Amino acid sequence: FSNIRTISSVSNRLAAVELLYVIGRASTSRVKLSKIIPFLLNLMGDSEERVATYSLRCLIKLFYTFKDVFNSIEDTRYYRTIV
Repeated sequence: FSNIRTISSVSNRLAAVELLYVIGRASTSRVKLSKIIPFLLNLMGDSEERVATYSLRCLIKLFYTFKDVFNSIEDTRYYRTIV
């Protein structure tokens, strides 16, 4: 994922955001919160407006995919991050 930051082409960064979203949709809540969402948040600060906007859209769509119940003490901090 760290190579996304070095992509110079806007269309390739947009494709990377889409790829992150697709991977995130199929991932557990823990992976979404610890791996996918931080990169989408980082890309929301991109200098290209289209990339930043698309990252925000994908982030919002990704929040709607959370299904797991946070029922352990370990997951509590992730729940607080969302809320």
